[in-house]
Amino acid sequence: MRKFLVVGGRLAQVIPALGKWSLALLMATFLASGFAAPAKKADPASALPFAAQACLKCHEPEQIGKFIAAGKPLVRHSQADDLQKSVHVDLDCTDCHADRELLPPAGADPKSKEAREFAIAMSESCRDCHNKEAKKGDGSVHAARLRDNQMQAPVCADCHSAHSVNRKVVEGDACLACHKEALGLHAKWLPNTRRHLEAVACAVCHAPAGKPMVVLALVDRGTRRQVATGEGAHDYADQLTKADSAGEGLDPVELRNLLALVNTDAKLPPVGLRGRMELVVPSDEHGLADNTKALRQCASCHVARADAFQRVALSYIDAEGKRVRYPANREVLTSIFSIDSLREFYVIGGTRIELLDVLLLLAVVGALAMPIGHQLIKRLVVSQGEAEESAGDDQPKH
Repeated sequence: MRKFLVVGGRLAQVIPALGKWSLALLMATFLASGFAAPAKKADPASALPFAAQACLKCHEPEQIGKFIAAGKPLVRHSQADDLQKSVHVDLDCTDCHADRELLPPAGADPKSKEAREFAIAMSESCRDCHNKEAKKGDGSVHAARLRDNQMQAPVCADCHSAHSVNRKVVEGDACLACHKEALGLHAKWLPNTRRHLEAVACAVCHAPAGKPMVVLALVDRGTRRQVATGEGAHDYADQLTKADSAGEGLDPVELRNLLALVNTDAKLPPVGLRGRMELVVPSDEHGLADNTKALRQCASCHVARADAFQRVALSYIDAEGKRVRYPANREVLTSIFSIDSLREFYVIGGTRIELLDVLLLLAVVGALAMPIGHQLIKRLVVSQGEAEESAGDDQPKH
């Protein structure tokens, strides 16, 4: 009974005009639609909360035109297929859409002034749950431009999407979707530009308040996509526990053993590593600064024992779609056993196997010693021969 009262309260926020009869009328509509005809296939919204399912009975594409506002059909729907796969699957519609008067424009171009005003207004609802991230975003260059009435400045939904937001979706850089000129601009001063943009998250240089680290992602070697726990896949949490029995973070040997462990099943795609520099606290990416404060010092990374390489983690995606970081020792980037990690993430001057440096030095010394030693021995032999000949000449002749 309590659940029905909570649901009724939320629905009454959406349609207050129905007053105290909103619960009875909507529940009757919901139940009647459910018994009217046998379902031909599973309802894609079945994973959503009960109140959200009630909303979907009207707010679906086939119901477009049934609501009238200012003489125009309200073209708005729930995108239930995306919503049930997103991290917001447990939310009710009214958790974000509590303001019944705040509606998207009917059939408006997404880039129109009306559509942008709606997106900006809706972004305020994100603060209810993501206040910490929102405060970081308030200090960003994006927020500053928005305050200067630059309507196309990004808001939450531009990077995370409105309904299909997912941890795997925000894993990569969303920046390049809008900043398509970034490659050309960076190429004017940054060597090996494309590789830098692939291996270094934009926020590492453009969010100076954040601290960088190296993240080694477990990926499918064929597709280069990050692997996920699930049906017909590895249980990476269990395998990490086996590899790191002491629970102190992966050392070089344990990382090598883990890769061997996840590649024992020939039926599954081979798993490798993909190295990338990211921020220790991912939400610090919201504090993007303007270009004048961007990091441009090569020595920040390309120097022995650079700060960024003191923090390392391994990452994978769990069964819920959450990107998990598992701690690793910084030696996984510098050990003789770290060929797999260095193959994917090697920075000249920053990540190096010191033992190989010693072997290289010995090889150079050995290469120089051979001709020098040969010449020294030759001189000794020649000198000794000349001395013997001279001694023979000094002997009296009979």
